[in-house]
Amino acid sequence: MLFAFLFLVSLAAGLYPAIIMSGYEPAKVLKGELSTRNLGAQRMRKVLLVAQLSASIGIIIFSGILFQQLSFITHKNLGIDRENILRIEPTYNYSNNTMPLKMNYSSILK
Repeated sequence: MLFAFLFLVSLAAGLYPAIIMSGYEPAKVLKGELSTRNLGAQRMRKVLLVAQLSASIGIIIFSGILFQQLSFITHKNLGIDRENILRIEPTYNYSNNTMPLKMNYSSILK
């Protein structure tokens, strides 16, 4: 299934430029006699090409920065021992009357 999909995509990717290029007459292209009536379309293609290349360069730079930041986060020494951590989930009962809770945990921590 994947092979068939890849085959169809590569066929379509190669077929489109072939159809476009077959519309040109080689003798006129080599002489430089291409029609200049589509200056707006040529300008639009250039603008879109610059926009696409700028976006791809931006994505590459962003992914590099993101990789560096994630590497920094995972390798940074936080200065704490992760084995000796006590996590307390607050509930409504504890939030109203915290004194017994503090007394209980202060006896554990001593």
